[in-house]
Amino acid sequence: MAEDQNFTSIEDVTSRTDTRNEMRTKSQKMFEDVSKYVQGELETNASEYELLTKMNNGTTNKYKQLTVKCVEMTKQTQELDDKYEELMPYFAMIDQLDSNLGQLEHAVMKLDSASKQLENKFKSLTK
Repeated sequence: MAEDQNFTSIEDVTSRTDTRNEMRTKSQKMFEDVSKYVQGELETNASEYELLTKMNNGTTNKYKQLTVKCVEMTKQTQELDDKYEELMPYFAMIDQLDSNLGQLEHAVMKLDSASKQLENKFKSLTK
């Protein structure tokens, strides 16, 4: 009986060989599937990186355009400030004229009131 345990039959050897071949085939299939999965992940990451690069370049270009516009606006604002400073004496003259016109208007109203009073007195004396 001890001899039977040490003896390996052809069926056992064939069965083991079949099992090894099956394991080898399944292992090969598993490695192929894992390889496809990793390849897919790498392609996805590469696509995302490409998209992010395009978005970054687009954003960079937009900020460059905005920078140019801001520089132009700053320049225009400075020019407007300079023109405003040049016009300040004229604004002061306009304010003075407005004040003088107010005083003149007040004097005209007084003169008109006085002339009406004189007219009324004259009418009352001529009656």
